[in-house]
Amino acid sequence: MSKQKKAKRRRVMLGCVLAFTLGMLVQPLLQRAHGAEVASLRDQLEKGLQVRFEREFEFVDLVLAKIENEELPLVLVRASFKWAREKHDEYPFPYFERALRTLARRKKIDL
Repeated sequence: MSKQKKAKRRRVMLGCVLAFTLGMLVQPLLQRAHGAEVASLRDQLEKGLQVRFEREFEFVDLVLAKIENEELPLVLVRASFKWAREKHDEYPFPYFERALRTLARRKKIDL
């Protein structure tokens, strides 16, 4: 291999290492800067679905507990949330609950 190719390969490798290192250093700073702006999943569900009744708050608690215990994939919750808000923006909670229960049942997850 020629000296020029070796030098070019070294520069590319050095660039990759520097980019990776810079990314690792900047990522925590960005997360801290934006952390105050990101709502918790509980807030997203309660506010975004317009939760009003005790039974609905209890369902949100159940969903959060299942996610924390890794019994319910977050992707199912997010998909149900998105669908309910897009299709039924006036009062999306009942549609979210029905969609999530249906998806969970298909995956043999007890809600």
